[in-house]
Amino acid sequence: MGLWSYYFLLKLGLHLQGSLFMDWRLNLVFALAISIPLSRGLVVARNLIAIPLGAALMYMESSLPPLSRVLAEWGAIASFDNHYLLELAGRLFSLHLLLGLLVGSLVYWMLSCKFRMGSFAILGILILPAHAAWQTLTKPATTVPVLQQAALRGPQTPEELLSDFYQEESLRQTRFDPPLPGEAPFDIAILQLCSLAWDDLDLLGQAQAELLQRADIQLTAFNSAASYSGPAAIRLMRASCGQRSHDALYSPPSSSCLLLSQLNQVGYSTRIALNHDGTFGDFLSDITNNSAGSAQMIPNTGLAQTMRQFDGSPIYSDLAVLQRWAATQQQAPEFLYYNSTSLHDGNRLKQRPRLGSIESYPLRLQGLFSEITQFLDELESRNRPTIVILVAEHGAALRGDDAHIAGLRELPTPAVTHVPALVYLTGLSASTDPVIVDSPTSYLAIAELLARFIKQSPYSDDAPALSSYTTELPKTRFVSENAGLVVMRNQGRFLQRDPAGNWESLGASKGRYDQVISAR
Repeated sequence: MGLWSYYFLLKLGLHLQGSLFMDWRLNLVFALAISIPLSRGLVVARNLIAIPLGAALMYMESSLPPLSRVLAEWGAIASFDNHYLLELAGRLFSLHLLLGLLVGSLVYWMLSCKFRMGSFAILGILILPAHAAWQTLTKPATTVPVLQQAALRGPQTPEELLSDFYQEESLRQTRFDPPLPGEAPFDIAILQLCSLAWDDLDLLGQAQAELLQRADIQLTAFNSAASYSGPAAIRLMRASCGQRSHDALYSPPSSSCLLLSQLNQVGYSTRIALNHDGTFGDFLSDITNNSAGSAQMIPNTGLAQTMRQFDGSPIYSDLAVLQRWAATQQQAPEFLYYNSTSLHDGNRLKQRPRLGSIESYPLRLQGLFSEITQFLDELESRNRPTIVILVAEHGAALRGDDAHIAGLRELPTPAVTHVPALVYLTGLSASTDPVIVDSPTSYLAIAELLARFIKQSPYSDDAPALSSYTTELPKTRFVSENAGLVVMRNQGRFLQRDPAGNWESLGASKGRYDQVISAR
C-alpha cells in the first residue's frame, strides 16, 4: 500500500477528531483496490487514477459544501477579497490541526520503519463500524424538544410529509383590510438583519440582551426557512402567502402574496433602504422583483462607512441609514423595508481591519444593537407612532458543527434558521409586559400581525390588549431549505433531504446535528 496507508491513517485521525466523517465501506473498497499487487508500470497508472479519486473521497467526507455547490457559486466565491479567503483557509487549517499533522507524520515515519502500516490502516477502517456502534450505545438520551409539530396522520414517508406541507401552505394567505374608521395611523419598519440566530446569541451569552428583551412581542420559535440572504428576503417580501419551496421563490410571484403590494392597497407608501450596495448575489434584484414595483429606494451614498464587506464593498452605519429614512418621511403612513449586512461573515471593521470576522462579530453585534436601540429611542421621542419589526435572515453559524466550518451555512439546520423575530411598538403610551408567542411560526405570522394592526390600530384609544393581536397567529411547521437541501422537523427529530432526494436523520449523517432547540 505504501504511502496510501498514511492517507487512510490520516483520515482515521481526522475522523476520531470529528473533522470529517469517514465512510468505512467506501474506504475499505478503496484500500483493498490500492493493495492489489501489480507491476511497477501498472502501479503508476493506478496511482494516476487513485489520487484524484482519493482527493474526491476525502472532500466528500469533509465538512465542506458539496463540490457541485462550490462550482455553482464559483462566481460569488471569486468576488471574496483576499482577506476573507485567507480567513476561511485559516478556519480549515488551524494551527492546532497543522501541529497535529506534523506530529502524526513523525509518528507514522518512525513506525513505518519497523511495521507494515497498510495492515494498521485496514484494521482501523474495519474498527470504524464498531466505534460508531459504541458511540450510539453510550450516547446520552436527548431531551424531548420544546417546539412541537403536528402529529402524523397515518404512516407517511418524508417526501409525502413535505408534499403535504407545501399543499397546505399553498392554501394559506393573509388578507389586508383597510383600517376601521377612526383608527390611529402609524408607520411600519421591518429591519431584516443578516447573520443572527439564537444559537449565535447563546454562544456569545447575548440571548438576554436588553434590545431583545425590550420587544413588545417576541416570536421565540420563528423559522427563517432559509440559510442565505436572497431566499430569506424573498420569503419576507412574499410573507402574505404560506411557505413555498425554494425553487418556487424564483417563479413570478402573485401580487396577492407580495407584502408591499398589500400594504399599498391599504394606503401605505413603501420604501426600501440597505446599508450595502446590494450587488452581491444580485440581492437588490431579489428585493425589487418582489416589491410590486412601487417601492422607492433610499440612497445610502454619502453616509458614514463603518466597515468593509467580504467582497470589499462599503457597509454604511445602520443608524445613519435609518435616520435618513426618518428625516425624509412624508405625511402619509409609510412602510420601510431595511436590510443590514453588518453581521455578515467576512466583514472587516473600518477602525480595526486586522480583526478576523469571527473575532469582530461580538463588536459588530454590540454596535448594531446599540444603533438600533438609539433608532428606537429616537422614534419614541417623535410624535409619530411606528411599529418596528426586527427579524433575522439566518444565523452566522459562529459555533460551527460537523456539517460546517464556522461561518458556513450550506445546510439549513435549526441552529442557522431559528432566528429572532421581535416587534416594537414605539410611541405606545401603555406599558405592558412583553407578549411571548412560543408556537412555531414563520413569515405568514408577521403578515397576519401587520394585517391585524392595520385593521384595528394598537394606538387607538379603544385598542384591545396587545395579547389579543397574537391570538391564534398562523403556525408553520419547521421546514428550511437551500438549493437542493431540505431540513424538516417531524415528531421531535430533524430529517434532511440531499440533492439526490435521499432522506436521513440529521443526527445520523456525519454526526452532523443533534441539538435540541428550546423556545425562549
